[in-house]
Amino acid sequence: MSEEKKISFEGMLNTIGAIEENQVNTRASITNALVTGEGDTHELLIASNKAASQIKTASVFRDKFIESYNTIMNTQI
Repeated sequence: MSEEKKISFEGMLNTIGAIEENQVNTRASITNALVTGEGDTHELLIASNKAASQIKTASVFRDKFIESYNTIMNTQI
């Protein structure tokens, strides 16, 4: 496997980790705002929409990856 592909796969894993971290941070911010009443609702809404957008993008990527994998596995040699 070439070094470029390793970096690309590692970058993909890092991106997935960043998405998960953003989800956790957003959930914590919303929970904190609801419990303590502190926080800017505008910022919370932006963070929530960003998190939702990241999940949708990751889902599309996952679906395309699975579709490509299935295509490769069904290819006759």
